[in-house]
Amino acid sequence: ATNTTGTSTIENDGFPVSFSSSGDAGEQLFIVSGGFGYCFDLETNVLAPVVNGATFGGFIDSYFVALDAGTSTLKVSESFDGFAWDPTQLYQRSRAGDKWLAMAVTSNEIWLIGSQTGEVWVGTGNPDNRFAPYTPVFLETGIVATFTMTRVSGDTMMWVAQDKDGAGYVVRTNGYTPTKVSSAAVDFSIQNLSIMADAVAFSYQQDGHTFFVITFQTDAVTWV
Repeated sequence: ATNTTGTSTIENDGFPVSFSSSGDAGEQLFIVSGGFGYCFDLETNVLAPVVNGATFGGFIDSYFVALDAGTSTLKVSESFDGFAWDPTQLYQRSRAGDKWLAMAVTSNEIWLIGSQTGEVWVGTGNPDNRFAPYTPVFLETGIVATFTMTRVSGDTMMWVAQDKDGAGYVVRTNGYTPTKVSSAAVDFSIQNLSIMADAVAFSYQQDGHTFFVITFQTDAVTWV
């Protein structure tokens, strides 16, 4: 921080911060925190805010992408340039009425999950229309705790879910299908907490096993 120029403050709302890199080709980091997106140039040490209205960030197909959960829009930077964002490169959710709340980026896909349903978007190769929904896939499972969506291994996702019938269970994707993995007893415990929505999650590997960790902040409860 002492060597950067530009802004000296990154907003902090108490939720996890996302970092994504454009690699050796771009030499930039995209940092999303407190509702803003920031770009850091690793060659010049310049740090500056670049996107207002950003909940999650990622990098795919040479572009930085940001989800604005407030407006349910996907924002896209210029190729390998996180300091340049074309206002026409804005993609609004249209396949369902619930807003996108969470985003995760894999090697070649963008997962966008709303309160009741979800979608997977892919690159088009067209610089004028850079991303589009992968139409064969539509998820009938949403998310109740935005910051629990976690890539646990490869392209497998886990999160604390909800759908039209209820909320407060853990799913793990099998391909494009979210499958409930929490037991009825764990569901009962989660659903009886005072607040589910402020949970945060991460994953790690130990001794060849993958673990998914959820902390419900208000109730100070952690499930692994």
